Amino acid sequence: MTYTGVLNLTSPASNRVFQRDVRIGNPVGNWTVSYGKGWGTVTLGITPSTGAALIEYRVRDAENAGQVPLLNWASCGANIPAGSTTLAALLPARAGWSLIDIRANGDDLSIVTTGPIGVGEVIAATGQSLATDFWTTLATGDTATLSSCGVAPSPYGVCLAAWDGAPAPSPGMAWLVPGNTSAYNSTFCAEFLRLAVIGCGVSCGLVGYAWSGEPIASWAADGSGPRNVSAPLISTLDAAVGQGGTSRLDLVHTGLLTRATSGHQLGKGLEHLGGLIETAALGAGDHHVAWPSVAVVNSLLAASIPDIPSQ
Repeated sequence: MTYTGVLNLTSPASNRVFQRDVRIGNPVGNWTVSYGKGWGTVTLGITPSTGAALIEYRVRDAENAGQVPLLNWASCGANIPAGSTTLAALLPARAGWSLIDIRANGDDLSIVTTGPIGVGEVIAATGQSLATDFWTTLATGDTATLSSCGVAPSPYGVCLAAWDGAPAPSPGMAWLVPGNTSAYNSTFCAEFLRLAVIGCGVSCGLVGYAWSGEPIASWAADGSGPRNVSAPLISTLDAAVGQGGTSRLDLVHTGLLTRATSGHQLGKGLEHLGGLIETAALGAGDHHVAWPSVAVVNSLLAASIPDIPSQ
């Protein structure tokens, strides 16, 4: 059936990683490969100029776009009216990038295509200079390079982050592979993501916001600290996993034990950090907060630990 209108597609950011859900088995559909590493729901915004009886999607390997599709046309919507709407497409988690084609009424002339996107693991981080070092050499002035350390980044490990007062990443900003000339030139993120891709067998992203030398009060919700790091951190998490992304994240905060000015402030800051995931646009879900955990800090506070001097 010919589609007489025009499909406009709002593509996810280039090389964005959507969090996988390993609880989802192989869905019913014309998939050419059984992956076995979970699946992720990718939400796409489309605007048909006229109504469509059927909207379908097809998934292709971005690195072999002309080869046999990973998924040949499957329905993702019916009786779609003109105007903005949101559609969901299920993609397999794998170490690779996919392109999603969308068409209306089975008409190949209406096809629109996303940029490369992946499904895998998304890890978030925040903190002081130790966290800044995750992505950049600027905090320490480290002269080491990926080349000098013999680090070869994986093409399926990417970053989306900012630090030290820079604007938080926007939802449309491309996720980038670490490199000597990349915005993310730290050997840590390159090697960490390389190992994560190997270990998980899927594309991986390291996202977050850090601020060097800040006391833990700067992460407090009441604004008692010298700066409000929570706001750009939440904006970064929104850009990374909001807008249809799934909600599982591992949030790592570095340096809390050395930058807190008191045991009370430490517990207060961690409690707020745990709530950051809930207050960001992530929805209800399977949230994970890595060390130091709120439970550990509460047990320390119960033992009446002395104030911890700022360093």
